[in-house]
Amino acid sequence: MHIIDTSLSEQSKLFEKLLSEALQRGPDYSALVGPTLAQLHQPCSALVMRPSAELVAKLAACTAQMEIFFPGQLFYGRSNIHMTVSALPKLVTGSQLHNHLGRSLASHVGALKPLAMPVVGLGIIGSAIVFKAFDSEGQLGKLVRYLVADLEEEGFSMTGMAGFHTKIFWLTAARLLKPPSAELLDYVLQHSEQDFGLARFDAIDLVSTDSLFSEMATSVVKKYNLADYF
Repeated sequence: MHIIDTSLSEQSKLFEKLLSEALQRGPDYSALVGPTLAQLHQPCSALVMRPSAELVAKLAACTAQMEIFFPGQLFYGRSNIHMTVSALPKLVTGSQLHNHLGRSLASHVGALKPLAMPVVGLGIIGSAIVFKAFDSEGQLGKLVRYLVADLEEEGFSMTGMAGFHTKIFWLTAARLLKPPSAELLDYVLQHSEQDFGLARFDAIDLVSTDSLFSEMATSVVKKYNLADYF
């Protein structure tokens, strides 16, 4: 099997495993409830990528429909939809972490060409409903692993921050603020293979934000344009 096919198969299996684990957390699914709204608004730093306006509109239409069917959860709208490359410790401009991260990104992002990632199906990761994005050539996962290795070599704890982002990527559709109904979980399962199209990315943003990527809380610290490195 080709290495790209193997990588996609491994990503697909991990998404399936996480969804299966979520569906087994009955009978009331309270274990799927995540942070409170106040906790989600706490400031943080992250590396993120923003999809095209066309794809955002398509994904936002899906979340809007889900919100009608399943009120009471926190569904993402157009301004919130993004893909996290990696969470980061809270950055202070000019700090050692900020400087090391900048050097690492400058060193490794040059190996990353603009990305076209298939977005296929809904899933559940932790307390979030997500749109699954597939790192077709494994390049984004490789970048995150390089960043983790670089920063941990300098004494910063990154493994927990990066989490699943060394293996899989997604765009959050909703945060579960209350136990999801069986109907909502069945909806996710029934749409776990829906093709939403390609997410095209040509830049990575280092941002100061919150866990909801709220428009008012989000500012770009630095943009790394992938195409600029070719």
